[in-house]
Amino acid sequence: MPYIPTQCPADVDTDGLRRWVQDEFLRIAQATAVVDGVTFNVTYAPPTFLVDGMTVFADGTDWNPGGGRGLYQRTGGVWVKL
Repeated sequence: MPYIPTQCPADVDTDGLRRWVQDEFLRIAQATAVVDGVTFNVTYAPPTFLVDGMTVFADGTDWNPGGGRGLYQRTGGVWVKL
């Protein structure tokens, strides 16, 4: 889960600010926690924003980057099956 910062409420008192900061730190910790494994959602179409190094799980039918269903990584401008 990526960390997406939230806006601090404009009309917050000191205690409210303290709670907001504490909540933000908790969200950051959850977003950066080390996990034992990663689950990929099945992708049925190529991503619209391409970045080298991104990894996706293609369904292999609606979207087949070349080798059928499976994990692919964007490397050197092409999809490479892992």
